[in-house]
Amino acid sequence: SKPHRVTFYYMLGLGFPPILGWTMGTLLGALAGSLLPPSLLSALGLALYAMFVAIVLPPARQDKSIAIAAIIAMTISCIIYYVPVFDGVSSGFSVIITTVISAGITAALFPVSKEIQ
Repeated sequence: SKPHRVTFYYMLGLGFPPILGWTMGTLLGALAGSLLPPSLLSALGLALYAMFVAIVLPPARQDKSIAIAAIIAMTISCIIYYVPVFDGVSSGFSVIITTVISAGITAALFPVSKEIQ
């Protein structure tokens, strides 16, 4: 079979379904959130954290660099949250700072060999 040309319409077809799905999911989530009782919303918020733990824990058991990256990220996040100097840092910016610093430290401690790439 001959290769397909990458055209504007091809890229539109490639990008539109995920954008539509993300947007509709966000809209439905916002609507459902406005209809649910506060106790259930609180439980769902906890479930979100549990989901992230479930994503990180299995690979962290197999690869110590992942576990160390998670520990570094938790430490930085706690520092930003509890140290008064960082009171003006928003939660969103705190996530960005934590991610960049923990990823940088982990990359320096556990560089990926060229054989893996």
